Amino acid sequence: MLKMRLKVLFWEKYKMKRLYFFFFLSLYVIAVFYLSITTPISPHEAKLFYTSSEPHAIFMHWGHLLLRDAFLGDFLGLRLFFILFGFLSIGLFYKVSRTYFSYKYDAYMATTLFMFLPGILTASTLVNVSIIVLPMVLFFILFYERKNFWLLAGTMLGLFWCMKHLYSSLWH
Repeated sequence: MLKMRLKVLFWEKYKMKRLYFFFFLSLYVIAVFYLSITTPISPHEAKLFYTSSEPHAIFMHWGHLLLRDAFLGDFLGLRLFFILFGFLSIGLFYKVSRTYFSYKYDAYMATTLFMFLPGILTASTLVNVSIIVLPMVLFFILFYERKNFWLLAGTMLGLFWCMKHLYSSLWH
């Protein structure tokens, strides 16, 4: 009985609270914007921006047009939509983790760990194909769990389209 009570006290003391989650989320937002503004354009991003007409290059051009006259610099404009896809991925991951974890504190912890993974931070900061596909995969999981098969089929077609148009650039 005492051992069980100690486990409960430990759990109550160290569980991830909503305030901590929003603190880490704000740190993540600051880090992503800081990295996006200060990281120079990579050769891959330059090749996509200047020579490609693929969908992720079009997102780069739209972001550049939206923030062309902003004081934040050109790098943020090139990466704007990829940052938004990263934020969408975090929100969707939280929704998925809420379906799999019974306590919201566990979902907060899982989402915090997810958003600070180096691959997620890098994909959100740089122009990367994977950050476009990741929200679609998370939508697929959500629709599958909710047994919404019409949207599931549409998401699957979107994933096939992404694989055809986005990943074809990797082999050229």
